[in-house]
Amino acid sequence: MANAILVLLVIMLATVSCSRIKQLVQPNTQSDKVNEFNYNIPFGYKNAAPDDGSRGMSRLIILLPDQVHIHLGDLESPPIDLQTLGESIKSFADGKSEYEKPVDIAARYDVDAATLNAVLNELRKHEIDRVNLLISSAERRKDQYGNQGNYEKSMGDIRAPDRFFQVDIRSNAYGEMPGYESKPNPLTLRVRLHPDRSVDLNNESYRDENELSSKLGEVFDAREANAVFRENSNEIEKTVLFQIDWNGTDSNAAHKYGDLIRVIDALKGSGTSPIVLSDSSSYWQAPEKPRIVVRETPPSTGKRVPSTISGGVLNGKATVLPKPPYPPAAKAVRASGAVTVQITVEEDGNAAQAKALSGHPLLRAAAEQAARNARFTPTLPSGQPVKVIGVLIYNFAPQD
Repeated sequence: MANAILVLLVIMLATVSCSRIKQLVQPNTQSDKVNEFNYNIPFGYKNAAPDDGSRGMSRLIILLPDQVHIHLGDLESPPIDLQTLGESIKSFADGKSEYEKPVDIAARYDVDAATLNAVLNELRKHEIDRVNLLISSAERRKDQYGNQGNYEKSMGDIRAPDRFFQVDIRSNAYGEMPGYESKPNPLTLRVRLHPDRSVDLNNESYRDENELSSKLGEVFDAREANAVFRENSNEIEKTVLFQIDWNGTDSNAAHKYGDLIRVIDALKGSGTSPIVLSDSSSYWQAPEKPRIVVRETPPSTGKRVPSTISGGVLNGKATVLPKPPYPPAAKAVRASGAVTVQITVEEDGNAAQAKALSGHPLLRAAAEQAARNARFTPTLPSGQPVKVIGVLIYNFAPQD
């Protein structure tokens, strides 16, 4: 018995020693700054969409590690101020269609809403319609009270955020999405979060986001039953306007990025689509504390042809555009509406990949198959063929 215990102790010591040696031999490949940032990204929300690589178009990535600094692309890049961010957004967005301006935002859970709102308003100025708010699927260590533990260097490399919530950010004076009539809409649903975690839905208050989600589910079920459609469409009206309150101090503190993500997850769980982030102020005023201004490196004068470019909506550019069949299952339930399919067009003009981004589930497979059979004239910027990423939009009408 004593020998068995001795052997067990030796094995345990060897395991600990090997783990320690592994840490020494294989140090972190990412900096502590990057690892700590990735560790403090909101995590674990089940209703976020996975980043499976299908959003592979050239994206503008904005990182917010604290209340002061803004980084583009990665955390090792020099910090910039709001003015420089606006110039970068303008350069990114100029001349592009709605589908060619994907923007990702990643922020620590404790970054306040004022910083996020400042960034969103810069994006709105340049007609960015929607953004992807990044979170992580990885679990985090918690203490006995359920609070997230602090980052430690011994944790190893922390992977970058790999899931996202897509939200709309542009609205008119009534908080409605672009294209809506500029007048009060009786179907409009507005959500506001309070510092005590309670939420308002229009004029009714709920204890937390879970109660809110249940109520919205009831509202949407009733609209389904009564065929309450969004204006000029055959989709059930499920838009929710989520108001960001960024102005607050002390016990009435401004919301944090993690608070907003928590409510957005609940809205997604109720079936809300789209979620529109609206601002409680009419304009943004920069804080008195100056931000760091970094002089940008002058752009190179030489032109480099990218291997892949964005093409926006490609329906009008196809030389062959097969019409998708109307599936029997969809016909049985009279499914209809638009299906948007993202495709990759190879250098020779053939469609290599197709993935439905939106539309009725019973119509997506037929649209994807038709998209794969589409053909295009090769795209030749500067005389060299390149791949093109864009979307095809198919409209299905109910058939007898």
